[in-house]
Amino acid sequence: MVFPYHLCQPDNQKSCAACCGLYNYRDSSRAGLERRLRRHTSCLRPPRPLDGAAFRSYARRFRPRENGRAKLFPTIYNCEFVGFLDRSETTVGCLLHPSQRHGDDWRRLSFHGGSLCADHFCLSYSYLTCQEQETVILGVDDWYLYGLVITDIDLVKTYCRHLNDRLGYTFVARLIEHPLLKEVVHRFFALKINWPFRAPEPDRFGKYRFSDESYQEAFIDYERFGLRGSPYDAIFRSLGSEFAAGDEVRDAHRLIDSHLERFLTTYESLPLRS
Repeated sequence: MVFPYHLCQPDNQKSCAACCGLYNYRDSSRAGLERRLRRHTSCLRPPRPLDGAAFRSYARRFRPRENGRAKLFPTIYNCEFVGFLDRSETTVGCLLHPSQRHGDDWRRLSFHGGSLCADHFCLSYSYLTCQEQETVILGVDDWYLYGLVITDIDLVKTYCRHLNDRLGYTFVARLIEHPLLKEVVHRFFALKINWPFRAPEPDRFGKYRFSDESYQEAFIDYERFGLRGSPYDAIFRSLGSEFAAGDEVRDAHRLIDSHLERFLTTYESLPLRS
């Protein structure tokens, strides 16, 4: 299967390992994940001469640890072989991959096996358009934020749709390479981390609430605030919103408005716009 962009490893500035369970922890903060990734990397960092026995021993030691009480959703497996792929810690991924083991493919020792790891493509490959994929790839150069965003189909599609609607045409995503526009896009997607109306629930991740081996979507009851809804509902839910009053909904609305307007103003000021 061929896709226009390789979303897992789009460039040397960031990558995604969400399908390996990277964010499937009750503590999925950057600091929490960095500690896990550094631990795996320090033990398995290439070019250490590790063999199958060493990898199996490592799995026996850390597989239960990664898939114990710290997990958010039991059904999703958290791989113990995920780590940083470079010394500058800009990309994350599989430490058993042949690109990390001098051409030797040790992914067969992973929990799911080498064939599944090699052939798996998340829904973002199929459900995000080229414009939407390119918006994230060019707008985010940070492994932690990139993984959170590229897998959030609702957030990306809704953001791009609102931008296209306001412009009255489909914006040229490659222009996000311009530093001014890149900063605007990055600041919007950074709301995944610093959104002021995020629910404090430990079992909440984006729009989902997890309980044991089940999960459900969290919805916003606008009627309790005397509101009919919001055109940004999909964005609010992707950001894990919880509102205490109608004024907070209106403040959130204005905040998203400001991000969209900032994109339009910056985009239309670019000299190379076409």
